[in-house]
Amino acid sequence: MNKMAVGIDLGTTYSCVAYVGKNGQPQVLLNSEGERTTPSAVWFDEDRIVVGDEAKQEASMSPGEVCTFIKREMGSSTYRFTCSKGSYRPEQVSAYILRKLVNDASERLGQEVKDVVITCPAYFSHQEREATKTAGQIAGLNVLEILNEPTAAAIAYGLNQRHDKSERNVLVYDLGGGTFDVTVINISSRGLNVVCTDGNHHLGGKNWDEVMLGMLVDRLQMSADGAIDIMSDPAARQDMQLLAEKTKKTLTSRTEAQVSYKFEGEKLYAHITREEFDAETESLLLDTISGTKRALDIARGKGVNKVDEIILVGGSTYMPQVARVVKQEFGLTPVTYDPDESVAKGAAISALAHLMREQIGDEFSLETDDAGEFSLETEEKLQELADDNGLTLEVLSDIMTPTSNVCSRSFGEILYRGRDEVLRIFNLIYRNTNLPTEATLTSYTMSDNQSHVRVQVVDNLVEHPTSTEEANKLERDGIDPEAGTILWEGNLPIKSGLPKGSPIETVFKLDESGLLTIYSRDPASGKEIKGEVRTACTITSDQLDAMRKEMERDCIE
Repeated sequence: MNKMAVGIDLGTTYSCVAYVGKNGQPQVLLNSEGERTTPSAVWFDEDRIVVGDEAKQEASMSPGEVCTFIKREMGSSTYRFTCSKGSYRPEQVSAYILRKLVNDASERLGQEVKDVVITCPAYFSHQEREATKTAGQIAGLNVLEILNEPTAAAIAYGLNQRHDKSERNVLVYDLGGGTFDVTVINISSRGLNVVCTDGNHHLGGKNWDEVMLGMLVDRLQMSADGAIDIMSDPAARQDMQLLAEKTKKTLTSRTEAQVSYKFEGEKLYAHITREEFDAETESLLLDTISGTKRALDIARGKGVNKVDEIILVGGSTYMPQVARVVKQEFGLTPVTYDPDESVAKGAAISALAHLMREQIGDEFSLETDDAGEFSLETEEKLQELADDNGLTLEVLSDIMTPTSNVCSRSFGEILYRGRDEVLRIFNLIYRNTNLPTEATLTSYTMSDNQSHVRVQVVDNLVEHPTSTEEANKLERDGIDPEAGTILWEGNLPIKSGLPKGSPIETVFKLDESGLLTIYSRDPASGKEIKGEVRTACTITSDQLDAMRKEMERDCIE
């Protein structure tokens, strides 16, 4: 192919890049150090920017100069990583990680890579998704899609299971380094359809590391001859964080771990068993089980009464406690599916599908019939593309299989409630609604001769009502504005001379990727305002250009 697209799993602790090879199988690209994953750590050295393992190791010597876990700050309009080199927004830090990943991928592939699909947690808000896309733009990339991580894993899993044409409901339990997602997906010959999603993007392996850190420090200090405070020393504190991660991984393959550490000339010792660690982290694991049960409840409300398979993805699912408790709670033996790499591989498949759609053009329909077959004309075009790209028709057809998603947030408008003129949120679209979707809300002017109306769009986590009674109550009473986050607001000029109670229509449109477009209309005058949602974390075009130029000047290793 003239163009090459890759999939990027931009992780909290580790990131990974993959592409689809000539055999039609997604393959991970090694970084310049020869590793399959790259630590999501950035060291702002005096004359260079270092990303990856060297940055992670340097954190113990220069903790104030190394940024880690930046994914948890994505979408924040206030957070800045400040070091001696300057102050950086989360999007900028993530852009350095992306630039390193793509530079290494380009080197491995022997051609420049610009087109990428980047993954994010299914539970990411609009702001966090927007920030992720902006990070790619700062890095000089063409972001084809921001794809949900569990969906990406399911795409890879579905391609791997292409011989199994049976329809089945799969629960993807995705516990990564910093985030947790659970998604129910229907896989059939017709495609891959997301049923619902739930999760917590502030729950992941890092939380287990923090528990281990506390256990480790307590036991090392207890072994000392006198009272000591390991965490008072910055370098020792960073050493403890690395040791905690290493000890957690040891307990994945062994039932106990022995740790030694030299502090202020004294050799300290700690002994920790897997049983003790599991007991200390039980509440964290049960939080993921609660999220999984919520997702299953939502799925039942949408007609999916059981799941046939549970697949575990994300590096933290290597911990034996995860598979044990998941099986105990849900009665199915989970399948551990390529935890570190499945998300990047699924993103790579999606990236190739984007390139193929560009080449197919609008004249060929990619809709399939009930048997999952394309039209004869489309199949002939796919055969041509398959031949051109060294793929089989079967593989390319699988790659082009339709995928549908759901929105992870509810979207509404802040309006005065009619009976008491109290501000409330009235939702138009509820979370876990299938995409694309469109909804219209009619509101009414509050006074005679009103010159304009204020439109305020919010997102929130309120679930779709499960009964007519609940739906009527929400429609009547609305939701507390404190439960939502304002995403967009604007003034709509309206026809002069209208009486109180004149209708105003607001239309919300969510596309397949979850991009929200808003139209507000004054039916009397036909006037309309429209805007793609831009949030408080939005970077202006001038700022984006400046950040790109700064990145071009920096030496990134």
